[in-house]
Amino acid sequence: MPVPATAVQTAAASSCAALRQTMVDCQLRTFDITDRAVLDAALDIPREIFLPGLPAAVAYSDSILQIGAAGGRKRSMLAPMVVARLIQAAIVVPSDRVLVVGAGTGYTAALVGRLAARVYALDSDADLSRLAAENFARLGAGNIEVATGPLAAGLPQHAPFDLIIIDGAIEAQPDSLLAQLGEGGRLTAVVLPVAAAGRRGKAMLYEKNTGHIGSRVLFDAAGDLLEGFERKAEFSF
Repeated sequence: MPVPATAVQTAAASSCAALRQTMVDCQLRTFDITDRAVLDAALDIPREIFLPGLPAAVAYSDSILQIGAAGGRKRSMLAPMVVARLIQAAIVVPSDRVLVVGAGTGYTAALVGRLAARVYALDSDADLSRLAAENFARLGAGNIEVATGPLAAGLPQHAPFDLIIIDGAIEAQPDSLLAQLGEGGRLTAVVLPVAAAGRRGKAMLYEKNTGHIGSRVLFDAAGDLLEGFERKAEFSF
């Protein structure tokens, strides 16, 4: 006798909920993520829907996972604990207007959408933006707006932002994005070192105070370089 579809769906949902709990307990909490609102968002947002085609167990692994390609470069999703700790470091408040750059299929934007007033999810790939919009609609996330365009350009028409999250790695300081921060604004990103041979870098927090930008290192982190954030070649004679 076939198992009713509703029973299969209930079992799958229960399994994914258990995977989220394990992710929070074994990855996030052990990586000094203590903010209750961030942990609750991670428990509530179904990460698996942002990684279609992957088994749920893989979707919740402590790994960088590929989501597609854009601009000739493979695109990926940061590991869950890196995303959560970047959000925690940014100290999101309910009134914040947030820009997520390189939003991909939308996972980071969905997390922040539970914490902030308004979120703009920017990606350069129209297919990824379409998937993100579908995911936000599925979640009923009406406070998230999807945009498609060059990542490094940001969305100056919607600036200033209280927070900008670069959802991937960069090599060069994102001056165009920093210019879109309001007073007291923050920007987080994984910054790769000069001549990086791989994905390893430092998570950084930039802050704008009295018109000046300061920065500090948060923790060691890994990410794939996003298009538009490459360091320009320097020539010597």
